[in-house]
Amino acid sequence: MTRKDLPPYLSLQYVEDPISVLKEEFNLTQEEFSQAKDLFQKNLPPLVRREILPYLFGISHRFVASMSSQSRAYYRQYQIKKASGGYRKIEAPRRFLKVIQRWIYSNILSNYQLQDYVTGFRKGKNIFDNAEFHRPKKI
Repeated sequence: MTRKDLPPYLSLQYVEDPISVLKEEFNLTQEEFSQAKDLFQKNLPPLVRREILPYLFGISHRFVASMSSQSRAYYRQYQIKKASGGYRKIEAPRRFLKVIQRWIYSNILSNYQLQDYVTGFRKGKNIFDNAEFHRPKKI
């Protein structure tokens, strides 16, 4: 594990069967339990309820809800001078938000296979790659 990566189930990392613990802790329905097992088998976090993410981090649901609803409070804002003159506004996530964002990327987004035609925010892709899929179309 590198310094920036967190275990997929921080509060359950030493538990032998994390899905059963979640079933007990959240009184999951049979359908939720089945979905959680399916996600777990696909190497994805079993986020079948919104309360599970904060539980996995050992933080309160209200804290996560606050980060979502009052996002400006969880970003630092500053300006840096541009080489061409003027200033560039930077909005950087505060430490804990950044930890959660990296966890989501490492444990969810990086495990998701994107279709070839998805080019946004992908390394090595640009607007020309995006336009290439549309070039042979009339509309």
